[in-house]
Amino acid sequence: AVDCKWNRMYRRLLRYKFDNGGDTMVPTAYVPKGVDPDMAALRNWVARQRKVYREMQQGQPRAGVDVFERRGRRYARELLPHRVAALEKAGFVWSADGARWDRRVED
Repeated sequence: AVDCKWNRMYRRLLRYKFDNGGDTMVPTAYVPKGVDPDMAALRNWVARQRKVYREMQQGQPRAGVDVFERRGRRYARELLPHRVAALEKAGFVWSADGARWDRRVED
């Protein structure tokens, strides 16, 4: 069930990227489900991927995150190494704040 949902949301992210000229920066502003349920779901999924990734990088997964260890590194089952690789290949931005800052500096 988790695999199917993750894959479905990943495909939505790729569709968003295609529709937005190669940009994976899904808006972080709240989107009411009644206005655009797909965008609300994608926004929430993207935020969760970033949060779980950040917590795993800091070695502090929150309660309820299914964690396992492989070759001395900890992974959240939701963000298996092949999923991280797929997101990175798609140009996923792990830190929305950092990307926004970089854009401002470039302008």
